[in-house]
Formats: sequence, structure tokens, C-alpha cells
Amino acid sequence: MLWEDETLAEKHSSRAMLYGIMFLWFSGNLIVSIIRTIGTNPGNIPEEKEWDMSTDAASDNERDTAVTSSHEPE
Repeated sequence: MLWEDETLAEKHSSRAMLYGIMFLWFSGNLIVSIIRTIGTNPGNIPEEKEWDMSTDAASDNERDTAVTSSHEPE
């Protein structure tokens, strides 16, 4: 006999069942969450002007214009 006290063995058995059920519940939710995340559409890039990526030449021109306009005497 592994356990000398039968009530202690029953108590540990009940606790082990509770932990097993909790583990199955949380791991099931984790698997469902992962599957739903994989199946979610990531969306697309907005069409608004503020999201447009500028080229290096355009950003150099904008930077030069901003520096020039900020140093002009008033």
C-alpha cells in the first residue's frame, strides 16, 4: 500500500482530479485561442495619406524644406 492513511489518499486523489480538470480547461482554452489567432485576418494598410511610406529622395526634400523654412527670418 502506497498511502498509509486512507483519508489522506482520498484527499490527494480529489485534489489531483481537480488539478487535472483545471489543466484540461486551461490548455483547451489555450488551443482554441491559438487556432482563432491563426485564423484571424490581419487586416490591410489604410488608404489615408498619413500612412503612405515616402521614398528616401522625398524624405530628403521634405527635411531640407523643413530646415529651410524654420531658419527663415521673419
